[in-house]
Amino acid sequence: MKRPALLAAAVVIGCALLGALCGVGWWLWWKPAPSGVVYQHHAFFMPDEEFRATGLYVAIAAPVGLLLGVLGTWRLRRDPLLAVLVLVAGAVAGGAVMLLAGRLLEPASALALARHAKDGAAIHASLRVDFGPAWCAMPFAAVVGCLGVLLSIDPHAAREMASQRS
Repeated sequence: MKRPALLAAAVVIGCALLGALCGVGWWLWWKPAPSGVVYQHHAFFMPDEEFRATGLYVAIAAPVGLLLGVLGTWRLRRDPLLAVLVLVAGAVAGGAVMLLAGRLLEPASALALARHAKDGAAIHASLRVDFGPAWCAMPFAAVVGCLGVLLSIDPHAAREMASQRS
């Protein structure tokens, strides 16, 4: 029982570290920050510039989650339930750490800067992702990767691997 718990902890920690690396990549890809203007102490940006941070987050998180799901399930294919649970938990941790890393590296909040800026002043956007579906990109892609591998495994060979392990 110790081995699966250690393996699960190692996978989740590894996914979180990968999420931190992805967060730095997200921040680097996002630079330079989109510019907008201040009007009546509110920041205004072009619609595509507001979506840019979310789009880049999904463009990084989804392929990484898919790769995590495929490689992790292939490695843990002897215990498919453990593989799915651990990889989804790891992808959630990785996605959260990616968001946190990006937020820690971003410049000051555009909303806070706009409160003290004059009308017409140029302001840079904040690196953020609105709460919602984008946050699910890495876990959802990991599940798709898990399912792809699990559906491609011969059920008889999987039973033989499981019986050899016991």
